[in-house]
Amino acid sequence: MFIRPDNANQNDTAIIFSYIKIKIMNKIYTLLTAMLIGISTSTFATQVDCSYTSITSNITTNTTLSAGTLYRMEGCIHVTNGHTLTIPAGTTVMFEKSVDAALIIDKGATLNVNGTSGSPVIFTCDQTPTTKNYGDWSGVIIEGNASNNVSGGSVSVSGRTCSSLSGGGSTDADNSGSITYLRIEYAKYGMTLLSVGSGTTMNNIQTAFIANHAFEFYGGTVKAKNLISYNAKGNDFIFEYGNRSLLQFALSIRLDVSNAHLASGSNAIMIANDGSGSTNTPLTHPVISDATFIGPLYCGAGPISSDYKNAVLFQLNANGGVYNSFLSGWPTGMRMQDLSTLNNADVNYTLNFAENSFSSNTTDYSNNSTWPANCATDLNDWVTDGQGPFASCAQLNNQLPSYTTGYSSTICTTYTSTVVPSFILSNSTALNQVDYSATDLQNAFFTTTGTRYHGGFNKSTDWTTGWTNWDPANFNPCPQNKMSSTTAINGLTVENLAGLQLAPNPSNGTTYALFNAAADGNISISIVDNAGRVLRTSESIITKGDQHISVDTKGLAAGLYIIQVQSANSSMHAHLLVE
Repeated sequence: MFIRPDNANQNDTAIIFSYIKIKIMNKIYTLLTAMLIGISTSTFATQVDCSYTSITSNITTNTTLSAGTLYRMEGCIHVTNGHTLTIPAGTTVMFEKSVDAALIIDKGATLNVNGTSGSPVIFTCDQTPTTKNYGDWSGVIIEGNASNNVSGGSVSVSGRTCSSLSGGGSTDADNSGSITYLRIEYAKYGMTLLSVGSGTTMNNIQTAFIANHAFEFYGGTVKAKNLISYNAKGNDFIFEYGNRSLLQFALSIRLDVSNAHLASGSNAIMIANDGSGSTNTPLTHPVISDATFIGPLYCGAGPISSDYKNAVLFQLNANGGVYNSFLSGWPTGMRMQDLSTLNNADVNYTLNFAENSFSSNTTDYSNNSTWPANCATDLNDWVTDGQGPFASCAQLNNQLPSYTTGYSSTICTTYTSTVVPSFILSNSTALNQVDYSATDLQNAFFTTTGTRYHGGFNKSTDWTTGWTNWDPANFNPCPQNKMSSTTAINGLTVENLAGLQLAPNPSNGTTYALFNAAADGNISISIVDNAGRVLRTSESIITKGDQHISVDTKGLAAGLYIIQVQSANSSMHAHLLVE
């Protein structure tokens, strides 16, 4: 595993970080072999072509990645108990498709993702922009020590490439780390949280093109703000198995009318006590406020997949609360599925749905079983404030169509790197203003100041700006394929952000210096050892264009060297391993 342990000295760090696998040459050898023996090369052609550092085994010491290095996780990579993985702002980590790679934070381990609004951390697949697809890698799993309602105290997930994934304990304030400004793209599951505790920080996380569920809250008490699910196929947010999370400011958006989950239906939010609707405790009771749920009908396209179901689904003895939110463009806005769930709303008063706005749904709300008629006469009475003697269970200020939402038309455009949606409300919005008087919302976690409206946004601030990517299909993690800027080398303009590449690397006799020059000029190529001594120098006169200059390494002792290309005023270098 070629990553830097925090306790490595400088020489060790240089050696570890410099031993980069040059995947280009490995891939060329594989392609040539495949062609010689008659194997199809189509599967090889989809993987990115660039240098990266491989992470191939579990992380068993406190480890910090480098923002200047591209990584690829190759397998089920665990951060083990007692250790921390820290990922600085601007780091990109790819996950190997061929092995369904995943990052797993074991119980007692921590993950610190330190992205910023201008420099997020990116978890993505290792496929080229034209070949990315839903489910290219497994996802992120965090195993916490908070409680759940599964018999025996351990909540687990199955049916994944990585085995023995479970969490659970008795420490509801458990801390699994801090995750801020993170993008997760093209995974099977986005973020799976197994009994993660409230000491964990989760802010500003976007998932995009997830093949199944985007955010899974199974047990635990973790709190989160500013979560985005973009074009997931399954459920955007699941709360189950005794989860008691708090979530404020969330966005789910479905623009693909056909890509719904084909097995169990697709919802923005699904809340259930567990998989059977038992009365096991602690009861599932998440509280969600200030969320915008935009479904596949919102932009007027159609017909949509029959597997799209509800913006909010309460089922299987669900408890909890959804407040101050905007539900639009779904077949059903809010659905109550079974009698135990209806009893929690109308008899036990442990399920609440207040201060929400419906818009452009086929049906705004519905229920499956017979309404108990203990407090409200029916679901309509319960949703629309409970008239007359039923005021004790009134769900206050739910807003029904029609009214001006004030959302921008940019939501329904085709997104590119420069054409992105805006979620700022216009001055014409007629959405109701928020209200935080509900008992569920009496927690210091919730931001209650300022003028805001039902949903995740207001008239002045779009918290998605700067760190999200609405066109991840065209994101290329390979720096040498990014042409947005140039780097000067001794008066030569290198139209290649990564600059110098060496291949083959490791070398055994000869390597080649590869770069592109935009002008004619003189260069020298030097081999420098680890002590900084120049061992060999050769001079070349080059002409504009791609360069492919041989560097003789015969006679050098096995070890790490620096190959330096230089002219009068500047230089660039790359590390070379000689075998």
